[in-house]
Parts: sequence; structure tokens; C-alpha cells
Amino acid sequence: MLDGCTDWPDDFIRRYREQGYWRGVPLGELLREQVRRTPDKEALVDGSR
Repeated sequence: MLDGCTDWPDDFIRRYREQGYWRGVPLGELLREQVRRTPDKEALVDGSR
């Protein structure tokens, strides 16, 4: 837990995991997965990334 942050309620976490919204995957991996699945799609980027 980070200082100044509030935990999500347990029922919220359970519901979102059951629905597949939270998969326990880091954001960077989710982005890489999307790129692998849709390599020909355009991407919105900022700066040098």
C-alpha cells in the first residue's frame, strides 16, 4: 500500500477479478499484449515514446 492511497473494497476487487477486468497483469504487459494482438493499429504517443 502506498502512503496516502486508499485500498479498494474487497467486494469491488472480487467483482472486477471475476469479470476479468483485473487480471493481475502489470500495465506495461497489457500494452505489449495489445500491440501483439493488433500490430497494424495506430497508436497515440507522447514525446519520444
